[in-house]
Amino acid sequence: MSRRPPKKSKRSRDRAGRGVLDPRVGKAQAAWQAHRYEDAIWYYERALTRDPNNAVLLVDLARAYALRFRHADAQSLIDRASRLYPDDARLQRMLCRSYAMVQQFDQAIGCYERSLRLAPESPDAPAVMLELSKMHARLHQLDQATAYAEQAAAVPSASEEADYQTAVLQRRGGDAPGAVSRLEQLLERGNASRATQADAWYQLAALEDQAGHYAKAMDCLGAA
Repeated sequence: MSRRPPKKSKRSRDRAGRGVLDPRVGKAQAAWQAHRYEDAIWYYERALTRDPNNAVLLVDLARAYALRFRHADAQSLIDRASRLYPDDARLQRMLCRSYAMVQQFDQAIGCYERSLRLAPESPDAPAVMLELSKMHARLHQLDQATAYAEQAAAVPSASEEADYQTAVLQRRGGDAPGAVSRLEQLLERGNASRATQADAWYQLAALEDQAGHYAKAMDCLGAA
């Protein structure tokens, strides 16, 4: 007669389950894709109870809360993940986007800056600098926004979008001639993405219109 294996204690079952994908995570993701948002949150919450320090679960559930306008619940989880993993550059970048979702831009900026300090040579660094520039601009902190845009512009892979961002900041700061010059140079090089080129033409059109150069403005709109 075969013997049944000894029954495991709850503690040993929990320990064994760590690192194994909780099936409720898959159910949560499927529910979210099917627009059953409350069901998805229910599954995420149960999965997080099983593995309360799982960084990905903390971020996923926080974003789910944010998209359902449960901003206080979302921020509580984001804060927790940030405290648990302060030295994880990749997670800090994830948390930036989560903080932005709950309109906590100062905390988002702090996470982005921390990720840059942790991984200054990361391939994602130029994109992080651009996001920092945009966030500072959103908070009307134009000097900081410009400084990060210029840092990003020093990296060849990000220079075109960074030049566009700098031109937008020049326009906001009242330097219309500088913005026009930078946008024209960007378009002349022709290296920017199609979307960035279109945005540059729209910015030029607005600048030319403000200067009373209506024919030039219409030409810019046509080129976009």
